Amino acid sequence: IKEWAQNGWLNIIGGCCGTTPAHIAAIAKEVHGIAPHKPNTIKPLTRLSGSQPLTLREDANFLMVGERTNVTGSRKFARLVR
Repeated sequence: IKEWAQNGWLNIIGGCCGTTPAHIAAIAKEVHGIAPHKPNTIKPLTRLSGSQPLTLREDANFLMVGERTNVTGSRKFARLVR
C-alpha cells in the first residue's frame, strides 16, 4: 500500500469489518506524510462512448450522428419507417 500511496494512486486507505486496530495503525504508520491522490485537470469537452470513444473538440468538423434501426423487430416501427 505504501508504494501505491507514493505513486499517488490512493485517495483513502482503510480496512473492512475484519481489520484489526493494529493493522489500521500499521497502515497509517506506513503512509504517514504521503499526500493523497491529486485529480488530473482535463479540458471540459463533450465525451461520448459507444462502440468507439468520441471526444468533440472545438476544432472538429461537422459531425453527423445516426442510429441503426431494425424494421424486422416491430410491425408498427416498420410501418412508421415506410
